[in-house]
Parts: sequence; C-alpha cells; structure tokens
Amino acid sequence: MDTPIPEAVRNVDPPFFDDVMAQCVRFSVGPWRAAFPDGPIADVLSLHADGHITRREMLEAATRARESGWIAGELRHAVAATMLWGIGSGNAGRGFDWAHRLFADVNLDTTLARVTQMLEVGDVPRAYLAARSLLGIREPFFTKVLYSLGTAARCAPQPLTLDSRVRNALKAVGYVYGRRGQRRELQYATWVTDMHRWAAALGCRSDQIEFALFELCHQPESWALTDTDQTVGPEVGGHCRGPLGLGSALPEATGRR
Repeated sequence: MDTPIPEAVRNVDPPFFDDVMAQCVRFSVGPWRAAFPDGPIADVLSLHADGHITRREMLEAATRARESGWIAGELRHAVAATMLWGIGSGNAGRGFDWAHRLFADVNLDTTLARVTQMLEVGDVPRAYLAARSLLGIREPFFTKVLYSLGTAARCAPQPLTLDSRVRNALKAVGYVYGRRGQRRELQYATWVTDMHRWAAALGCRSDQIEFALFELCHQPESWALTDTDQTVGPEVGGHCRGPLGLGSALPEATGRR
C-alpha cells in the first residue's frame, strides 16, 4: 500500500526546493590538512582551499568517477568529497577517525565496485547491503555515499541520505519507517521509493524532499503544532508544517551535513 504524503510535506514552500544543490558545508581547512596530508582527501581539499563544499560539487566528484568508468582512484575521490561534505567541521574529531578507518580498509575498492555495480542496475537493497560493509561508517554516512554515487549512476529510485535528523523529521510528520520484521535494506528501499513517489506527485526531486526534512530538524522555528498535537518538536512526535518562511534562501551548514 502506498504511504500517503503527509500534510506537513505538502505544505513545504515551493521556493524552498529551488537551490538544494547550493547547500554549502563549511569546514576548517587546517585540521583537515593536518589529519590527511596526502591521499584522496588531501586531493579533494586542494580543490576546496576556501573551506567550502556544496552539494553540487560533491555530486560532481561522483559524476567524474562514473565518467571514468568507476576506476578506483576516482571512486576514492568521490567518497572523499562525500565525507568532507558530510562531516564538515562540526563533527570533525570523530569524523577524522571514521575517514581514516574507511580509507585504510584493504577491501574498500572491492566494496565500492560492488556498490556501484548494484546502483547501475537500480538494485537499491543490494547496494545498501554492499555499503554496509564500508569500514568505519554507519548508516547516516554510508547512505550519503549511496546518494552521491547513486545520483551519478542515475539510479532509479535515487538513493537518499538517511541520518538522525531525517529520521526524526520522518517520525514527526507521521511517516512509519519500516515494518516489523522487515530487513533493513528493504526498509531503506521502501522509504527511498516512497520519497521518489512523493517527489513525482509534488513536482520536485526526491533529494529536495530529503533536504526539506533535514532542515525541519535543523531549524526548530520551522516546527508548528497540528490541531491534534499537544507538544512541539521531533523528540515528542510533534508534526511539522514544513520550512515555512524560509523562502528560497538556503542557509549554510556550519557543522556537518
């Protein structure tokens, strides 16, 4: 059964969807360079010496990897750009540890090859299972990798980032993620399919809905009660009315994505 689009999602201001690709994450260049003096992250840092990376630039790195035929070196650069965009400076300490473990994994190239193989044929559940094998990162980050590489692969449905903020927003708008006893990769694939369907109905992209959900938890002032709610906020299951009043201005994320 198709999950209906929550009213809160329908109420998102259309201008908010305009420039999601411009979402910019700031980071402190010095600590990143000190932690990664060479390797793929150092290479990506050289392209972003101003301490900024946008969603568009992160996805362009993934597109270059696909255009190369998914060669290992370009795939590592794509993942490095995704890590930089996903970690930023707000979670840099632990993020450095995650990235070090990821790029030290002797099976990294094999795992990424398997991920891209599944994405190329649109097999989101198996791509999820393959990405779970990425050493050092968990669902909030390996789904970022699925998003970046899946977007480059033109995977349909498009994989999306599933982090704690998106999860909280989904709960707040009344979306039930996963069924009892359902395997995790199938829960994720069902959610991705639902977001794709919602996007088609609303005339936008599924990653625009994902970003709107992310911002709902990023900006507390965007939360409001429904007629039946007694308390506000994602922690208590309040319903959000969408990022109303944000217009087309997309704030820079100062910490992590």
